[in-house]
Amino acid sequence: MNSKKGNKRYQDLAEKWLNGTITPEEEQEFSTWYHTDQDAPVTVTSYYAESEAEHKAKIFHAIKESINQEKESRSSRKKTFLATWISAAAVIALLLVSVGAYFSLLQEGGSSIKAVTKPHLRYKNDVPAGGEKALLTLADGQVIVLEESRDGMELEQGIAKVIKMNGSLAYNQGVKGNNNEVVYNTVSTPRGGQYQVVLADGSKVWLNAASSIRFPTAFTGKERKVQLIGEAYFEIARNTAMPFKVEAGEVEVKVLGTHFNVMAYQDEKVLETTLLEGSVQVTQAEKEQVLVPGQQAVHQYGGAGFKLKKVDVEDVTAWKNGVFLFEQSDLKQVMRQVQRWYDVEVVYEGTVPALAFTGVIPRKENVSKLLEVLEMTGGVEFEISGRTVLVHKKGN
Repeated sequence: MNSKKGNKRYQDLAEKWLNGTITPEEEQEFSTWYHTDQDAPVTVTSYYAESEAEHKAKIFHAIKESINQEKESRSSRKKTFLATWISAAAVIALLLVSVGAYFSLLQEGGSSIKAVTKPHLRYKNDVPAGGEKALLTLADGQVIVLEESRDGMELEQGIAKVIKMNGSLAYNQGVKGNNNEVVYNTVSTPRGGQYQVVLADGSKVWLNAASSIRFPTAFTGKERKVQLIGEAYFEIARNTAMPFKVEAGEVEVKVLGTHFNVMAYQDEKVLETTLLEGSVQVTQAEKEQVLVPGQQAVHQYGGAGFKLKKVDVEDVTAWKNGVFLFEQSDLKQVMRQVQRWYDVEVVYEGTVPALAFTGVIPRKENVSKLLEVLEMTGGVEFEISGRTVLVHKKGN
């Protein structure tokens, strides 16, 4: 196939996927091209380039539809995380979803996206994605590596029984024969780990990588209070007589029963609380703010109060559903997520490229696949050596 015909062919396949009319055979053809013919440019017709907003909306809509279909098809099996990703969706997302990359090329007068040359010579090795990994610190200071513990493991902590089952930890309040002393446990995920905990009241917590939650093994008194470092998604069991509180750095989140996400990484500039269902009150010093579903309260570390904004909650909780979702994220923001999920060190050589990335990429992919996507901007290159990723401006 000559280059002109080949370009037209893969353009057609890209448009078919966006329209939802691509066949399984065509999906395989496109996937084969992506992995074997990286030097071939793919032109996206003007229909898909009328504006950045329209281009992004079309791609995001198509990808989210694929995610929703996958969720529905798996809901009967009660999967917590998306275990698979439609292969064509992954390929087309990797190729076309970086809107910032697409329009930076277009503005320079080009009409095509050209994938980068295969970077394998610069990748001395690869790094696999993270998984279900965490440490449990008991009241007496004993530390248990959960991924190395057998399913069905049972412990008693204070007046609660703890059981590990199917990659999660559950606390059941009301062990007979013990005193009423309340003791505290901590579950912490390393870089490259995530974990689910069911608290004694039935509330569910999903911990993202490099995060920890400290909590009482049983809830007594007038409130339920936990301490969070990092990021977690909460589904809180309703109890109007005993409000649930999350202490996260400079902010406290108070709820009765609701679904929300807290991002409180200490290496980020802001702390974000996002409400999906119900109602929460966020407090910082003497500043208070009540959120409604779809709102996010943003607190800048060292500052005062909150900035409220409307967000797409699916974007905020994408990590819980097994994907990276970038929305005009700068390179350092993206690489902080890479660092946490793949447990790698990131070293910048020279000037950090001023790039913005928008896209969706499965978290199950090895780090090399993610880096290939970022390189498609044409403005940055990476090298992998052991567990170190070197970042430099292309051409340096």
